[in-house]
Amino acid sequence: MNFVFSAYFDQIFQYLNYAQLAAILLGIAATIYLDFKLTRLCGKGRITKRLYLHIRAINKTSIFAALVVWSTLLIQISHYGITDPSALAAQDLWARISIGTVLGLNLYLIRHLALPKAKRRIGLSIYGALSDSQLNRMLGIGAISSISWVALLLLWLMGKGVFALSLGESYPAIMSIYVLTVVAALAFCKFCGKWARQRFFENLEKKRTKYRKITRTTARRNVVGLSTHTR
Repeated sequence: MNFVFSAYFDQIFQYLNYAQLAAILLGIAATIYLDFKLTRLCGKGRITKRLYLHIRAINKTSIFAALVVWSTLLIQISHYGITDPSALAAQDLWARISIGTVLGLNLYLIRHLALPKAKRRIGLSIYGALSDSQLNRMLGIGAISSISWVALLLLWLMGKGVFALSLGESYPAIMSIYVLTVVAALAFCKFCGKWARQRFFENLEKKRTKYRKITRTTARRNVVGLSTHTR
């Protein structure tokens, strides 16, 4: 009887591992696409309603992936806590917990910081509507998001099976590098935000100057044509 239940739970855990793997791949793909949209937002310098709706839709996909990861994790943690508490110290379990934590951090930053600001400024210039500190935070969110999916991908690629790490010391090393890279990215974004704002307003001034020249030339041609017609 115990053998039957053991085989049954093993099969359930195998399905849970498959669900976690699918959720991680979905979360990584959604985050890559989300980073592309955020980069496009900063490149265009203007928040459009269509772009905002795309970002919100893909963020919901990421939320679904994170919910799958955490729901399966809680089931596994509860099972290990009841049947085998020593398994709670396993490297592969903590790797999965870290993956869920990084996904949760990424979603919190996008959902509670980036999306509300973007919604309030639809149709406006991102550089004209945001202060230096707000722009730096937006760029920092994008940097953390980009680094997050790279860290998740590394944690997965270095595994044996679905989640087990090939080297016991690899997991803390990767997470330490992840934290240091995020800190460095936030520091770089402070400089990058000022540079992006300066370039945007320089390009905007060039466009205004070009538009004034075209308007003046057109006005002169109209005046010359009108005077010739009058004669």
